[in-house]
Amino acid sequence: FREIPAPAPIEQRWTASSQAVLSPASSTDPSSIFSWIGIIMYLPLSDLKARAKVTEGFKAYSSLMRSVLEGLEAQEHWAKIELPSNQEEREDVVKRIARRYPVEKVRQLRSRFDPKNILGSDMLDELFGLL
Repeated sequence: FREIPAPAPIEQRWTASSQAVLSPASSTDPSSIFSWIGIIMYLPLSDLKARAKVTEGFKAYSSLMRSVLEGLEAQEHWAKIELPSNQEEREDVVKRIARRYPVEKVRQLRSRFDPKNILGSDMLDELFGLL
């Protein structure tokens, strides 16, 4: 037990499975149920020191949460990932994405429909191995 306080608010939602292959709720089993847990940390707009402190807290909290994902079949939402600065953690995130999502299919579709990477970003390029 680590006694780490969770920031607020914490949201929890339940959804049915999705047929969209990039959905974290993607499943071929229509009876699957997925739980979504969102930890929200608001950034102050005017106080840069407080903003930096919240950002560092978020990074530490995200790192901790990633450390418990493996054994739970849990997955960060690929579009909401903040890539860690630690290279080993970064590589672990990319590997987890590759295990969960059809990365090769994403590469093929990107090459076909967005060859100039107009709709891409550095984060998506790294997550899906599009570099």
